[in-house]
Amino acid sequence: MDYVTVAASTDNGVETGMGIVQVGYNLGPAVIQYDYADGSDLNGTKDTEYEIHKIKVKVNF
Repeated sequence: MDYVTVAASTDNGVETGMGIVQVGYNLGPAVIQYDYADGSDLNGTKDTEYEIHKIKVKVNF
């Protein structure tokens, strides 16, 4: 997802980007899940970078 925020008084804009990936595998009663998200220039603020990695393991009894 990409979008550009443009200030009313100038033609300069801030291009914001975000990507999300989620992968999961079911092993019967166990579930393994990996989430990845990254973003750049979020909230119209230049030079801000975010990156998140999350691993989740769930076992049902």
